[in-house]
Amino acid sequence: MVGMLGLQVTRMDAGQSYPDLRVCYANAATYPLTAPYRRPIGGGMYGRIPRSLSLIFMTLANTPSDDYDAGARTLTLGRGFARLRARLHLGSGGNGLTGLRDALREYESARFDDGEGGQVAPFARLDVDAARPLSDCRIVFTDGFARLLSLDPKPLPCDALTVLHGAILMDLLVLAAVYCPEDRRLVTTVDDLRNVLPATSKSSVTAKSLRAYATRLNAAQSDWVFSYDRRMWCVQRRGLWVSAHASALLH
Repeated sequence: MVGMLGLQVTRMDAGQSYPDLRVCYANAATYPLTAPYRRPIGGGMYGRIPRSLSLIFMTLANTPSDDYDAGARTLTLGRGFARLRARLHLGSGGNGLTGLRDALREYESARFDDGEGGQVAPFARLDVDAARPLSDCRIVFTDGFARLLSLDPKPLPCDALTVLHGAILMDLLVLAAVYCPEDRRLVTTVDDLRNVLPATSKSSVTAKSLRAYATRLNAAQSDWVFSYDRRMWCVQRRGLWVSAHASALLH
């Protein structure tokens, strides 16, 4: 079934729509790329969980789902949310659902650029009472954040996200999905990549680590080819032919 914006969904039970678990969506406006990888002093969102939450919000807001009421900007943390959450391994380890509720509260305090020089809060209301099942809890997005969720959603494979543990690998995959052109390479210097990623040390973005990241990313999915060569991080659509001359210019 093809839903809003041509995005794919699957209908699981009669009368109910749930996301296609093969694909989720990201965009530059709502993916928290700058969130640190480790818990910051003073609190705030960090690591893989808020990144995964952004992918879930994007997916449920842009595909027909019984969990999301676009008119009321209200997301019920129901079956569609639960299926995506399980697919991305959220709330399944450590302190489980308690940790997920805490992460949602941290997400509530975040601010996102509105594209017009201002910032927007993500939630107008967050109802995640620990005394109630998570499936009865609701989030009301602010009007500004709901608008950001609708901007240029880009697909990425859920299968890859289930095996790419660690926020930096998720960031590199999302950067490919959001910024890599269909018909050419995305080429970034190591210094620029360090400026983009919230790495806590240079050891996170060394030649050795980048080659290891490329190997893991290439093994996890079939949409893009990742490589590191001559201090350049390169991404291109799998199957894209680049001439030797163009390749030399890019490097």
